[in-house]
Order: sequence, then structure tokens, then C-alpha cells
Amino acid sequence: MNRISLYGYALLAFSLLVGSLMPIAYSLGSAIPFTTLIFYVSVVGTITSFVMMMVKGTASHLKNFLKDRTFVLAIVAVGLFQYTIESFGLGYATHYVTADLTAVIFRTWTIMLVVIAPFIIKEKVTKWDMLGVLVGFSVLAVTLIGGTAVSLPVTELPFVAVLLVVAFGDAFANSISKRYNYELASSVFGYNLVALAVFAPLALFTNTWRLTVTTPSVILSILFIGGIFFGVFGYTFIECLRLIKTSVFSTSYLIVPFITMLISAVFLHVPALPSYILIGVGVAAGVLIQRLNKKSTGNFVVSKKRKEYSFSLFDVTGAFINTKNPEIYQTMKGGGRVLAINLDRENAGALTKDRLDGMSSESCILFTDRYHTIASQSEIGFIREIMGSTDRHMLVMGSGNPENVMDKFAQIDELVGNGRQGIF
Repeated sequence: MNRISLYGYALLAFSLLVGSLMPIAYSLGSAIPFTTLIFYVSVVGTITSFVMMMVKGTASHLKNFLKDRTFVLAIVAVGLFQYTIESFGLGYATHYVTADLTAVIFRTWTIMLVVIAPFIIKEKVTKWDMLGVLVGFSVLAVTLIGGTAVSLPVTELPFVAVLLVVAFGDAFANSISKRYNYELASSVFGYNLVALAVFAPLALFTNTWRLTVTTPSVILSILFIGGIFFGVFGYTFIECLRLIKTSVFSTSYLIVPFITMLISAVFLHVPALPSYILIGVGVAAGVLIQRLNKKSTGNFVVSKKRKEYSFSLFDVTGAFINTKNPEIYQTMKGGGRVLAINLDRENAGALTKDRLDGMSSESCILFTDRYHTIASQSEIGFIREIMGSTDRHMLVMGSGNPENVMDKFAQIDELVGNGRQGIF
């Protein structure tokens, strides 16, 4: 397996573990008012992320990015949806319902992300994707019908609604995180700072800023949620989301609610109700159905105003999230993406290095695995895994604003000859 892939899957394993423990940590903190909990969580999260930013030496990125309107809006959006609304909703709900229910409802964000993907991430949604969403939420709807063996208690339904709102906000925030490329350590500090700016006045206004209970479980809850979840996990989760395919990422997260149930049963002696298990299975089935779609036909949405390409477009931005190449870094920053196409080497003779270099600009660069050394061997290997490339393919990549990159690819399509690639 490629080195970048190994790094991505290591981050995924860590994310699954922390994600499984997160609802339990919120439950442990239910001994204090939820406004107190989220205030101290935001304090610890801000301190932790600030230390991470200073250790990585990326504070200058934050200063420079504050001049970027898109960056500021992205930071505020993620900070509000994922670090503020999510923390508020989870902190409130876990004071009244179990970690098990919190886990299964909150994890519906994985199938919500699929619906949001075409609009923000520009990933395609197929009939299989929509069928998966329908199945996942149909099973949830069954548990909302009263008087059956798998019905959720009526008293829990308001909190289910709260958790669904939180799940949607998380899906929306994650799509923004994957869509916009900025240095992560400084970004995570910005997210926590937004949350602190909301929760500090809230704690003062409600007079709940004093930490009146200091039992080990409460302290552990604050340190875990603030330091590990909103600090370290905030960094590794987004890094993983950028590296791993959305489909693989969403599928892997199916196991999280069941790990939460297992830990709750063993350590907290909380039984897993049939309704919780059914919802978890329904969400799992929904995401697995989405995986039935063939992924070899490209994963990037092309504007309907454009003509049909004779090749498929792939978003391979994840391969370059830690790039050392200044050209790629500058063209990726903000809303830039790295798109790629496969060309049959036998039909790509007209596409010379001089022609490609002539089509490039400061804001949009084109490069290949044949003529250029802009991409490292690890990055090329990772891209070939994503695209299913073989030795008979030449990779052509473009970094910059997606619309500009697609304009360049349209020129390449005409240059090589429409339909002559025939690689799919």
C-alpha cells in the first residue's frame, strides 16, 4: 500500500476510536450543567489547538489567512456548525439520553454528507447513493412509530430531533473542511476560538461558568472532549477526510456506534436497546448500498453547461494536502482543487511538455507523471490507486480553481482528439 494511503488509514483508525468514545465522554460530563461543560471544553480545546499551532510553527498562516475572505468565512462556518452547534447539541442531549442513542443518531451525518457532497465537495451522487439515504432514514422512521417492539420512547424524540440537527451541521461542516484547503493546525485553532467566543458569554450570562463538580469523570470528560476530540482529533479527522475517499470514510464510520454500545455496556452497564441497534444497522445498510455504485467513472461533478468529456474527472486533492511544492500549495489554497484525468499513452502523443507548460499559469498549473517531477512518487502512487490507473495510462493533473482546470482539460480533449482516448 502507498505511504500516503497508510498514513490516511492510520488517521482513520485513530478517528474511529476517538469518535466511538466521544458520546461516552459527553455522558460522563452530564454531572455538571451542559453550559458549564461546553464552556470548559472550549477553553481546553482552544489552549490545546493553540499549542499545536505553535509547535508546528504555523501561526503566520493564520495571520496571512485573515486577509482572505474565503478563509474567514470557512473558519466561522466550521467553527459554528462543528465546534459550537455540535458541542451545544451533544452536551445538551447527553444530559437526557444515553451515549448509545447519541452515537447512532449522530452518525447519520455520514449519509447526509453524501447528499451534500455534490453541492460543496463536487462529488457525484448516483441512484445508489440516494437509495442508501432512503434506506438509512426509513429505518430511523420505523423506530419513531409508537407501539412497536423497536419504538423509541416518546420522551427521547425531542432529543432525537436535536441530534439530527447536530448531525446535519456536522455533515455540512465536514464538506466545507474537505472543500477548502488551508493549513490545518491554524484552522483548528480558529474553529475552537469561534466556539469559545460563543460559549464564554453564554456561561457568564447563565452564571454557569464556575466548575462546581470536580470528580474524576467530569475532569476526564472535559480534558477528552476539549483536548483530544476538539484539539487533536479536530486536526487528524480533517486530515483523514481530505486523504480518504468520502465513500471509504463514510463506510468505515459504520462501526463507530456499535463500538460505543459495546463500551457503554461493558464499562457503564448501559444495555443497548433493540431500537438503537436497528437504527445502527439501518445507517450501516444505507451506506453499504451507496458503495454498490461503480467508482471507475470519475468522481467530480462537471457543470451541466459544459460539453461531455471523452474522459472521466477525478478529484485527487487529498494526495497533495502535505505537498512541499510551492506552486501546488499556492494554487490549492482556499477553494483550489487538484483534478486529474487518465489518457491512453498511445493517444497522448500530441500532448507534449511544451504544450502543457504553455497552457499553465500562476493560478492554474498542469503537470503529468511522464514529463514533470512536481508530484512525488508517493503522491503519484496514491493518485493511481484512486483512479485505477495502469501502465498504459498517462496521468494529467491540474491544480487551481476547478473551473479553470476544467477549461484546460477541455483544450486537452480537443488537442488529443475527442473520443480517441477510449480508456474506459
